[in-house]
Amino acid sequence: MGPNVAQLVKVERARRKRPEPWSVEEACSFLESAQLRHDYLYCAYALILALGLRKGEVLGLTCASLLAALDVHPRIAMQILRHSEIAVTTEVSNHVPSADTRRALRKLGKALGGGSKQKKEGQGKKGKRKQQKRAEEQTAEDGRQES
Repeated sequence: MGPNVAQLVKVERARRKRPEPWSVEEACSFLESAQLRHDYLYCAYALILALGLRKGEVLGLTCASLLAALDVHPRIAMQILRHSEIAVTTEVSNHVPSADTRRALRKLGKALGGGSKQKKEGQGKKGKRKQQKRAEEQTAEDGRQES
């Protein structure tokens, strides 16, 4: 048998395009759209955008870790989770973000459109018209997809 001629060919590797991150406006628009469509993954999207979690990290969240992150007292979390020992519950609290981290995340959440109700209620007619127009467009798009 002769030499393998395929080994003589030099093939260039395909260049991976670097993903372009979304702007704050694009992220807000995406979250608003998911919320308007009542997307069951809305909470996961919000966590991914606000916390920078990867898909596997979001799917790995447990009720215990969420209770700990929300500063629920370990005894109460123990009752909710029906743990027989406090040690099991407090094991989770080792992975809770610090107060500084939570403050930074709240600030990020506000930047992504999670502002106060007063701010949202204070939107002018222009903001309400935009929301209504988006909802109508989404309804029309949903109707086209069903056809």
